[in-house]
Amino acid sequence: MQSDKRYNQSPTLIEQIPQEIQEALKQFEEAYLGSIQSIAPTIVKATELLSRQTAKQVRPLLLLLTANCFGSITEEVIKGSTFIELLHVSSLVHDDVIDESGHRRGVPSMNAVFGNHKAVLIGDYLLANAMMQAVQTNNKQILLQLATLGKRLSEGELLQMDTAELGDYSEERYLEIIDRKTASLIESSMLVGALLGGVKDIAILKAIEQIGQLLGRAFQIRDDIFDYQPTAQLGKPFGQDIAEHKVTLPLIYALQQESKERDKVLKLLRHEQLKRGEITFVIDLATRMGGIEYATKKMVEMVEEAKQIIASTLPTSESRDALIAVANYIATRNK
Repeated sequence: MQSDKRYNQSPTLIEQIPQEIQEALKQFEEAYLGSIQSIAPTIVKATELLSRQTAKQVRPLLLLLTANCFGSITEEVIKGSTFIELLHVSSLVHDDVIDESGHRRGVPSMNAVFGNHKAVLIGDYLLANAMMQAVQTNNKQILLQLATLGKRLSEGELLQMDTAELGDYSEERYLEIIDRKTASLIESSMLVGALLGGVKDIAILKAIEQIGQLLGRAFQIRDDIFDYQPTAQLGKPFGQDIAEHKVTLPLIYALQQESKERDKVLKLLRHEQLKRGEITFVIDLATRMGGIEYATKKMVEMVEEAKQIIASTLPTSESRDALIAVANYIATRNK
């Protein structure tokens, strides 16, 4: 991705987060790891593994900042951030089983360490703990978010599988998938933060949902670009999405352009297993046909729109400014 003066990464993101929220993040980390303690040796080892899989914590951070735009950080807000992260991590554990992934954030995945049977149960254990945290917020709207998220995440995974089988490589279908698989979690993070912050105005809640959807889409597009332009910090193999027949925005755009290689790529995508040279060929086409530039442009447009809504909708505060900093981070992160 080319540099853009609108996205200045200095100072670092953490330096732009209010001290109160930095303290709340520490409370979240304690609550998150504390919520998954168990006497079962497998869970004990899994908890240790999770503590090593250093997460970006974007979702709990967005939740805390949104809540703080409207009120103080309460115990219920901490529980809300814990619920969101537990649900997110449980979905990743299940995804790794489905995708047969060997690593997660540079650390062996649950299925690689424990096998598929135990990994599924670990994912279920995390999901059950997410439910408990959601209940303890004492807010029925949060429980509705939990149920809605579970439905959308499952639907997104199945839609992605169906799309690969049917060869429906359209931008519209791609957005439908990422709205369910990625954007739904970021959207809910901000919405839960607003609800726990006491927001009742429907117009503001809808604006926050829109911000979350835009940032969620941008977050996934940035991830998808990594598969074509990997960094050393990623912790996943180059071209992994293509190897798993996940056709993302850079390649979708390339396939919409006229080229001699287009039909060959479409045939390769129907192969059950792609060789390393074939994956490189697909990546080369996406790069040469401008797919990375197109995806980057779309991502930047989404982030800019989200920032405009943040500035025009949320009350002036340090946390609102920090939300804009997180939006910039989403567009510029290298892992």
